[in-house]
Amino acid sequence: MSVVWHVLDRDADVDVTHHHRPHWEQTSAITFVTARLGDSMPRDVLERWNQEQSEWLTSNGLENVLIEDVLKRTDLPEKLRRQFQFFRNQRWNDSLDDCHGECIFRHKDCAEIVAQAFLHFHGVRYDLERFVIMPNHVHLLIQMRVP
Repeated sequence: MSVVWHVLDRDADVDVTHHHRPHWEQTSAITFVTARLGDSMPRDVLERWNQEQSEWLTSNGLENVLIEDVLKRTDLPEKLRRQFQFFRNQRWNDSLDDCHGECIFRHKDCAEIVAQAFLHFHGVRYDLERFVIMPNHVHLLIQMRVP
């Protein structure tokens, strides 16, 4: 059976939630997921990441804005919020790609267990477009099936 992939429909309802970053969810739309191992971001890396964000805010005239509030604030120009989000995400992903931690997915047997787990409900509960297993994190393109 052929899968019909649904991308985000800007005219349909979208649930946007915030934790450390915004999450956009739409029923039956394909979703990009990143999951990481607990040791993939050591404390010193997180501290440096937060410092870089603070420096970015200061260099862009936002020294009195809290990092966790930037993406929620409607009084800031949309272009500036997008630039901050891009910078924040880029630095986060760069840090993940630096392969901190034990990187157990470098071991073929560990990566194989993860791959088999992803494929277990493929075609049943969700459709998996593709995934990649990195040494300390994974990325998936997945579309949940609606009962």
